[in-house]
Amino acid sequence: MSGPIAVLGDVHLEPRREPRLFDALETTLRDIASHDPSLLVVLGDVVQETAPETDRRLLRRFVARLERTGVHFRCVPGNHDLAGLSPAAYRDVVGHDLWDIDPAADCVFLDSTAPHLDGGRGEVSEAQLARLRDRRGELTDAVAFVHHPLACQTLDGNYWHESAPAGAYCVNMEAVCEHLSAAGVSTVVNGHLHWWGYLRSDDVVHATVDAFNKELHPRGETGNYALVEPGDPASVTKVGGDGTAEPLDERFDRSPD
Repeated sequence: MSGPIAVLGDVHLEPRREPRLFDALETTLRDIASHDPSLLVVLGDVVQETAPETDRRLLRRFVARLERTGVHFRCVPGNHDLAGLSPAAYRDVVGHDLWDIDPAADCVFLDSTAPHLDGGRGEVSEAQLARLRDRRGELTDAVAFVHHPLACQTLDGNYWHESAPAGAYCVNMEAVCEHLSAAGVSTVVNGHLHWWGYLRSDDVVHATVDAFNKELHPRGETGNYALVEPGDPASVTKVGGDGTAEPLDERFDRSPD
């Protein structure tokens, strides 16, 4: 795979802020394209769960804009995406399955949405875990992309999750991490928490990508995205809306005390 993997997450499109968000996306996607990425991964929560028809329209418009970049893309769903849309409806719009394992690219794309759970919690299905078991030995220093984080972080000061930490994670994250590690994954990249984060857990690096749109706290669209260079572990660069770039590393450690 040539070129970095660009990662964008938590856009939270909604009608009242649609023009402003798409204007900001235009700038960010042009900047992403300037890095000539081999892949663009969207980490979920493209929409803000307004109404099914509205969510479908906004998702279609978002995907159409991604297609115009000329960069191959994958969207992993977030909890807000599938709160109003069925998996089939989401798949039809984005044009690919909700989850996949790509040994050729050493990438894993997971669906952590769990509409049967409350509070925004996630869960990776047994079908995905079974596929990981079947693919052991086919991945080398792979990168997994998922909406919910798969390792516990300190949530002190997190505006969205400090008071309700259960909604921050996958309920079966320990089992998921065991399967990922056995399959050859060395780095997990997630969104959902709306901040930058980094930690190591059992020799796997977990990198949290900050939200593109923080829903008015502390401000709206940030323009944030990340660039990932696969390796053991992957090298992750955080890029802000002001164009500043720096490594996402131990300086952003979110390990629990």
